[in-house]
Formats: sequence, structure tokens, C-alpha cells
Amino acid sequence: MSNKTDYKSMSLLETLLYVALFGLIFISIFEFFLFTAEKNQVATERIEIERTVLFIEEHLQDTINRGESIDEVNSIFDQDSGKVRIIINGGYGEYRIVSGKLVYDEDATVNDLIPSRFTVSRLYVEKVLDSAAEVTGVRLTIELNSKKISINKTTFSTLLILTRF
Repeated sequence: MSNKTDYKSMSLLETLLYVALFGLIFISIFEFFLFTAEKNQVATERIEIERTVLFIEEHLQDTINRGESIDEVNSIFDQDSGKVRIIINGGYGEYRIVSGKLVYDEDATVNDLIPSRFTVSRLYVEKVLDSAAEVTGVRLTIELNSKKISINKTTFSTLLILTRF
């Protein structure tokens, strides 16, 4: 009878092969995780842009509903950095771009309308005329950009008509 014991073991080559396969699987999973996280950030930023657009549109609509007329003298039409001033109960409400921010000025009280991570690169104001060639409203085109993630610019237009009683 022989005292020979048969030990089974892995060779160095097999060990390196298993480590390499594990490394490839780990790298693939990590790349997928990074890709998913980046797409999630972009989706979250797009949602925030949409919320900002909705807020701006509601703010504009509220101001125009309280408005009596469009101040043609103090508004700037047909330019990318336009301005619209709406006469409200003897005062005014004005939308304009200041240092890349969309601001609302009501009787010298100025408020930012967008979060700091967004900039506005365009505020284009067009007159809306009635049959008597009087300004009854405006069409605004606003271009929002995100500082956080380089996604395409978001451009939206809204039509605001004064309601007179």
C-alpha cells in the first residue's frame, strides 16, 4: 500500500484566468452603473427644466391676467434680449434678462424666476396685434440652459393675450 495522497490544486495559469474574468465582469458592471447614473442625472435635470418652464408660464399667465395693457414704450420687441413691461393697476410688471437670469420686476421689486443652476440665453418678445393694430398680447420665446449638465438647450414659447373686461 502506498502513502501517496492525490492533492487537487489549481495551477497559476488557471488562477490568473479566473482573476482576469472576474475583473472583466466587474468592469462591465461598473461601466453599466456609471452609464445608468449619468442618464439618471440627465433625466432629473430635464424634469427640473420642465418644472421651471411650468413655473415661468404660470407666472407669466398670472401677470398678464392682472395686466391692463402692454407698455410698448418700455418693452423691447424682436430682439434676443427682449423685455416686456405690463401695466398693472397703475404700476408695472416687467420680465427681462439680467446676467443670464430671467427676472421679474414689479414696481422696482426684482425677483429671480429661475434656479441658479439654469441660465436664460434668449428672451424674444413679439407683439400680438388686434384688428385695430393695437397690442393685445405678446408671444415670448425663452431659451433655458443648464449649468449642471451639458444637455441641449430647452426653448419654449408661450402666447399671452390680455383679457379685458
